[in-house]
Amino acid sequence: MRSPSRRLAFALAILVLFPLALPALAAETSGADVGLVPADRVVDDDLYAGAISVVILGTVDGDLIAAAAERVVIEGEVTGSVTALAPEVVVRGRVGGDVRTASGTLAIDGDVGGDIVTSSWTVRLGPGSKVGGEVLVWSRRVTASGTIQGTFRGSASRIELGGVVHGNVEVSTGHLTAAGLTVDGDLSYRSGREAEGLDQAVIGGTVVRRAELPPNIRVRAMAVMGRLIAVVLVAIVAVTVVWCWPLTTERAARRVRSLKSVLVGFGVMLSPLLVLGLGWLALRFAPPAAGLPLLAVLAPLFLGLVAILGLTALISTVPTAAAVGTALFRRRGIHGATLGGALVLGLCWLVPWVGWLVPSITCLLYTSPSPRD
Repeated sequence: MRSPSRRLAFALAILVLFPLALPALAAETSGADVGLVPADRVVDDDLYAGAISVVILGTVDGDLIAAAAERVVIEGEVTGSVTALAPEVVVRGRVGGDVRTASGTLAIDGDVGGDIVTSSWTVRLGPGSKVGGEVLVWSRRVTASGTIQGTFRGSASRIELGGVVHGNVEVSTGHLTAAGLTVDGDLSYRSGREAEGLDQAVIGGTVVRRAELPPNIRVRAMAVMGRLIAVVLVAIVAVTVVWCWPLTTERAARRVRSLKSVLVGFGVMLSPLLVLGLGWLALRFAPPAAGLPLLAVLAPLFLGLVAILGLTALISTVPTAAAVGTALFRRRGIHGATLGGALVLGLCWLVPWVGWLVPSITCLLYTSPSPRD
């Protein structure tokens, strides 16, 4: 059987490339508000469907590749495989091949003859579900209580296992719960806490608990090194600017001392959150057909505001460093004060958990009109 990584790459490639292949494939296509296959209809070919909702009540004698704005529901039968991209994917009927999804919720209450490969926020395999192959999941919460012929693999914050797994169980999770679980093979889990309910489970092989993976020291070291380099570059830029424009830097440093500056800075910092909140409200209460167009309009606007905010924080570092340095190193002159202020801000930026406040505060103190001298 193919490796899980190869199956996942294949599924993702289909999800990305299948719209480009539609004109070249001799298959039946459907595009409407609701892509519906009635209960008395048989589609004797692969079906490519894109709609607000895709509902299969009849039979698709081939593969189903579907993208929906709301949900994909299979009440009938798909003799081949299913590849679906939708907020919700529900299988209550029968799928003869594999099920590959990227969704908010995946619910399986029917039969799947092949494997299940999914990346979903929530995954639920109901008590009546039957999976003829393996299950591979990336999710936040997984509930499985049906019958799985192959191996169950996955990673999730919380996993609740029940039913019967004829293969092995290999999971990585923050919390594993077993309720009425039977595993014919081994059960291996990686977690920071002991699993619950294993004493009542029937395990045919061995139970192995592995500790959580330690933090990647190399990645953290590279992150710290990157910040150190950024601190040095900011100090060089600050000294260069104050050397070329000392009087302008002094005037800019005085901008950070007014209450009006703080209030305007708060407005600039909160603008992306305001757009994000308005976008969420629009998507929440807008008609389903308008969801994707609204997302296409609001996403670039939000990203643009974030980019402007980041650029403002970068530009405002020099006058803010000059103001901090003037308060701490009064006798060093504007050149020494700016260099000292830049180093102080850089050292604060290196402090874990609170370092992100430095660019926020520099932007907050700088983005306003100058007070009168």
